[in-house]
Amino acid sequence: MKQRIEGLEARFGFVLDICDMRFGRPENMSHGSLGTAEFGSFPPVAHPLVWKHPVSGRKSLMVGPLHLIEMLGMDRDEGDPLLAELVAHATDDRFAYFHDWELDDMVLWDNWRTMHMAFGTPPEYHREVQRTSMRGEHDMGRLL
Repeated sequence: MKQRIEGLEARFGFVLDICDMRFGRPENMSHGSLGTAEFGSFPPVAHPLVWKHPVSGRKSLMVGPLHLIEMLGMDRDEGDPLLAELVAHATDDRFAYFHDWELDDMVLWDNWRTMHMAFGTPPEYHREVQRTSMRGEHDMGRLL
């Protein structure tokens, strides 16, 4: 599989509603309203399935399912089963970390090697998220 996918690209697009995910959508997942936030326009992009970390040089499978649309250069009859298999592998619980949140917790991760997803907040709780990203000098992918 590593040899098969080396050099292949997938198309990603901005998917606002998890119910519109094409691959890896968790069963029985619901969500609340995102309100009136304006997210602007995000053009589709092509990203390689295999990324090479800019510092360590280690390779990673990058198939974040939320915005994953389709394989480039393949019919959906061929590309969709491949992406479904890769997403199922990448999101297998064997590779997952689930954080049991407590007050004042902070979690950090390397966005070059980690897919992440919030599973939602029970309606009786208030969730406040503050995100910080560090700017890098390494571009990945291309606009379509």
